[in-house]
Amino acid sequence: VRYTTDGTVPTEESPLYEAPVAITGSCTFTAKAFRPGLEGALYKKEFNAHKAMAGTITVNTEAHKNYRSGLPYILIDGMKGPKDFHSKEWSGWRVEPFDVVIDMDGKAYSSLTLSTTVVKYDDIFNPQDITVYTSDNGSDFTEVAKAVYETEGEDEPNGAKEYTVEFPETSARYLKVVANPVQAKPQWHERPGTKGFLFVDEVIVE
Repeated sequence: VRYTTDGTVPTEESPLYEAPVAITGSCTFTAKAFRPGLEGALYKKEFNAHKAMAGTITVNTEAHKNYRSGLPYILIDGMKGPKDFHSKEWSGWRVEPFDVVIDMDGKAYSSLTLSTTVVKYDDIFNPQDITVYTSDNGSDFTEVAKAVYETEGEDEPNGAKEYTVEFPETSARYLKVVANPVQAKPQWHERPGTKGFLFVDEVIVE
């Protein structure tokens, strides 16, 4: 197996994959198997670096049992999930809010983005709200920003969507984000009044 980190298709002269490759910034990792008489399939992953990538994250609430296999590190691995929300790169909350704490380790930051997907016919909606807190000791948190969103309408497109909350720049060590799933799906939905899912594949901090 040979690989590149610039998005080009590997050749037989590309570096040989012998051990895990350290990803330290934004790049496109591409790998391909070479064997006489066999054309190997191309493996490709895009990494988008941000200030929380590959850090320390704690998940404070339980995701749905069917959508938590990659937690917690899929939330800060720098990779967006595929279209299929069943992939282990997605995690889903319904009963409890999405609630995580990230150790920012002295970095300065001023925005948080939840990378989500919306698939309304599968009960997956936008967040009802996102609240951001900071702390210097990991115990006493102060709210620094909150955004509230309207439940998406029937005719709004499904697909990957990002929700960004901005706040004054801070270097507080701990960053906490709490996001609630839609509490009651609208009347046009085939299951009106019941809770929606919130699916997240990345918590992006800048």
